Amino acid sequence: MLKKLTLSKWHCIIYLSLQLLLLPDSVYAASKFSNVHMSGFIMQSYIKTENNNFLGSSVGKGSLGYTEIGINGFVKVSPRLQFASQLLSRRAGKTDDGKPRVDFALLDYRLIDKSNYGLGLRMGRVKNPFGFYNETRDVSFTRENIILPQSIYFERTRDLSVSSDAMHVYGHKQTTIGLFNGTFVVGMPRVTDENTEYALLGDSKSGEFVAKPSLIGRVRFESNDSRITGAFSHVRLFLDYDPAESEAPSFNGNGEVDFKMNIFSLKYNLMRWSFVGEYAQRKVKSDGIAYIPSDANNKTGESFYVQSIFRFNHKWNVIARYDVLYADKEDRDGMKFTKLLLAKQVAVKNYSRYAKDIMLGVQFKMSRYWMSRLELHSVDGTAWLPKQDNADESMIERKWKMLNYSMSYRF
Repeated sequence: MLKKLTLSKWHCIIYLSLQLLLLPDSVYAASKFSNVHMSGFIMQSYIKTENNNFLGSSVGKGSLGYTEIGINGFVKVSPRLQFASQLLSRRAGKTDDGKPRVDFALLDYRLIDKSNYGLGLRMGRVKNPFGFYNETRDVSFTRENIILPQSIYFERTRDLSVSSDAMHVYGHKQTTIGLFNGTFVVGMPRVTDENTEYALLGDSKSGEFVAKPSLIGRVRFESNDSRITGAFSHVRLFLDYDPAESEAPSFNGNGEVDFKMNIFSLKYNLMRWSFVGEYAQRKVKSDGIAYIPSDANNKTGESFYVQSIFRFNHKWNVIARYDVLYADKEDRDGMKFTKLLLAKQVAVKNYSRYAKDIMLGVQFKMSRYWMSRLELHSVDGTAWLPKQDNADESMIERKWKMLNYSMSYRF
């Protein structure tokens, strides 16, 4: 019954997408002069891996299990007030089943709107502003890769990362050297699926995480010639773990998680080249959660990547990236953690505590509406590998390779 229900929702989205594609030109012409705009996208990816599964059963023949279909739009109610929303269906192996949900839906009111400075307020389900790419990761055309750097932009906890039910204050100031802007979000992060449990607790549990008021903020600078862009982001998420009745004997009331991350971002653009790097430190502190080993609690993790893009022309570009994640910056190879747990008769592979990814890719924009990408990854470590797709831990290998090809269409 569940499979039939999910399939019917997929049919609804595909049908609506096709109907939008078949609208007469007169409708699109009229929309240019209206206050309503609608668009959408479809992305299908083929992933083939060696040794470990990623976003589907990708070992062997490969998988078509990574698909994104979205419809978004906005309504301009007045010169200062607009409403924007996006409905998304996403399949990503066992981390996402394709069930349609509201990715974001918000009211946006510009309190101050001057030529060189402004201030605005958004309320509803808003995008989380951190790093360079988190706010634009939801559409393949607005991100630079099929798979963003996993050391910072985790796919395995996408919903928690992408948006919050919150209030969002934003502003900008144009100066003689460039544009400064700031964005700050206060609200409740999304913890509606079991992916957060897998990421923090190692498995799906009987209890559930409950969001608490959290804070996300970013300040950003872009030079007047757009050559230099820099940013600093701070993320502070608070969650409660509400144990089920069967778990109660192991808990003294609710457990708590305090997640903190700071990100430094820098980009340098030339006519044909772009160079990007981001560095992050994060700490997960838990209290009263029996599933999180004390040896893993309150450790400072470290992430960074460097990336370069070369544009041959407006259709073709190539990209190279080196992406690194350490669960504990004081134990980069994971051996200390492995030995501590082994002394407690708990077997953990040391390479589950780090990941180093070398990626080479190429992008081809066939037209304004069509785009294809190809990426090759060589990965050492499994720190960001989704456990849902690799249930048998004895089969997980330290070194693995991935080929990822995607075709995207927007309308």
